[in-house]
Amino acid sequence: MHREYFRRLEGARLGSATTVLLGYLQQLDHGSEFEVKTRPIRHMPPDVQLALLTRGKFGDYDALMCFDDVAVAGFFALERKKDEIHVFRLQTEPAYQRRGVAVGNLLHIVSDATRGNYRLLQVGKGTDEGTTGVLRAFQRSCGPDIKVVTETGQVMLPVKNPA
Repeated sequence: MHREYFRRLEGARLGSATTVLLGYLQQLDHGSEFEVKTRPIRHMPPDVQLALLTRGKFGDYDALMCFDDVAVAGFFALERKKDEIHVFRLQTEPAYQRRGVAVGNLLHIVSDATRGNYRLLQVGKGTDEGTTGVLRAFQRSCGPDIKVVTETGQVMLPVKNPA
């Protein structure tokens, strides 16, 4: 499996990822925090919405894409904030479920977040059974310096250079 942030993609993988994310933007949960935040741009064509969201023009959104060659196996939609990363969508394609895709994505994001001195990784709100299951599996895979609170979806990260 290959993992890459949407903002860094090129070529065929960019095409596959764009198709998946455009589909996601068309099926947002009405009333979700992300749907509410993006209402001011919802009238725009989906490709324009995606460009605004992932180029820092409307928040600091990105998606960690997981590929099996060029096919998208899954993705995590996320927003970067001052000292936290909020993962608000975890999606794994059915053929790849229960194969470690989601846990691998979390490990990848935690590695990047730790290097970037983020203190907190918020994964959902701790209310979704599937997300809670991913967090439990992730907890078994991470080191003792990372604290996972599955009830709230919080992953407390070690800060390498505290201010």
